[in-house]
Amino acid sequence: IDTPAKWSRYRALFRMHVSLELIRLYRSFGALYQKQTAFFYNYPWKRQNLESLDTAEQLYRQAYPYWDQALRHAFEAWSLRSQRLPEVQAWETENWRLMTEDLDYRKILDADLRKIERTRRDFQAMGAGTY
Repeated sequence: IDTPAKWSRYRALFRMHVSLELIRLYRSFGALYQKQTAFFYNYPWKRQNLESLDTAEQLYRQAYPYWDQALRHAFEAWSLRSQRLPEVQAWETENWRLMTEDLDYRKILDADLRKIERTRRDFQAMGAGTY
């Protein structure tokens, strides 16, 4: 990094990348708690599964502010795209994916939460007669 403009681009790309990594981390933690399907034989653990879904939902929701930060830094980095940084080509690719909406964690997180809600409804509908 040999110019102030390159440093500005590097800094924006770095912040964008860290925000994306935090989103990935929250999603991976959330996935540990997210039951994908409510099978009838899960009824004896209905309460525990609902609590687990609540935890997954909280983790996914905590990722949203990092998406907003990633976008803010992505726009800043994009405005400096004439400053090429081959050392961090992967970050530049992430930047391009955000700007072209090829990567949109808001949509991904929204889909994660919709899946949780469907699974939650299935668990809530379970009763002793369904087991």
